[in-house]
Amino acid sequence: MLEDHRTNTIKHIKERCEDYIVIAQDTCIYNYTGHKKMEGIGKIQGNILGILQHNTLAFSSTGVALGIIHQQYWSRNSSVNLQGKESGKWLESMEKTNELAGEIKNKTLVMVQDREADFLEFFQREKAKNVVHITRIFQQRNFRLESEQGFLKLSDISLNAQNHGYKEIDIFRKGKHVHLKLSLRTAAVTLFHKGKKALEGHTLVIAEEVTEDHRNEQEKICWYLLTDLSVDSLEQANQVVDFYSLRWKIGLFHFTMKSGGYQVEKLQFDDVHTMINALTFYSIVSLEVLRLTYLVRESPSLPAKDFYTEKEIKLVERMSGKKIVIIKDFVIELSKSLAAFSPTKNYPFPGIKK
Repeated sequence: MLEDHRTNTIKHIKERCEDYIVIAQDTCIYNYTGHKKMEGIGKIQGNILGILQHNTLAFSSTGVALGIIHQQYWSRNSSVNLQGKESGKWLESMEKTNELAGEIKNKTLVMVQDREADFLEFFQREKAKNVVHITRIFQQRNFRLESEQGFLKLSDISLNAQNHGYKEIDIFRKGKHVHLKLSLRTAAVTLFHKGKKALEGHTLVIAEEVTEDHRNEQEKICWYLLTDLSVDSLEQANQVVDFYSLRWKIGLFHFTMKSGGYQVEKLQFDDVHTMINALTFYSIVSLEVLRLTYLVRESPSLPAKDFYTEKEIKLVERMSGKKIVIIKDFVIELSKSLAAFSPTKNYPFPGIKK
């Protein structure tokens, strides 16, 4: 089902006039505890029945969703061999990203992942020449700074890192959009692990939240971002944080699947394979909603014909009774027809959760 979608995703990527494409990955959990008669369903945690879905999505460097690169499904203790290898999900996504890099050789693909991918095999796995990574790390390994002779633990590097000032960003946290002010520091590092080859050519970007509200000290963000991107300036440090922050758009994708639009946990099917087919279908639809949401904000005046077929445009024109010329026309008239959306001064476009 994803094959045609992947072909369109590659087309969207090739059409982008930019050097970097962000490939972000994360896992979503679907709770089907109320579906005890679903054939083949396993568990997601304890006695909770459900399915886990690991998504690898492509985004433009400005945050426009471009498509689904790969999906993995599993259900623990499933009776129909749907257990999969959970620890291998990050490596399988890297393999699929390498395959994509072979088809898109004129752009750099930036893999972005969270702390669960902080294991040595992931960092040491061979990547295509135009694939790099940004991974949030937390393991207290031995690091060596270029400017130091001895070893340092992760928590000690901040004291020896170069200060680059501050940066402000917006992310999706705890179901809400939040605005953050971050201090930025960087250090060129080599990573050591007993009995393993040293990992060279990396930079650690430390992004720490700056806040005057001392009541929430324990909730302050502090990202240790390990990357093999070149980071020699404030601009490049900013770029690493911008790319990493796009990982939160997968949260919006999962929100659209679970709560914001399609409520897939309320779907009912007799067997787990049919459920997975349904989840894949709704994933494609949710990705398109996410793509439209940000595309219309980035470039509302682009011709609609550059993104939709003549048949699709004619269908929206027939439903709305209006001529569709630009992408803004298409999105607004489609949302009016399907969801009774009404533009206002504060909400000129549909699709953003406040």
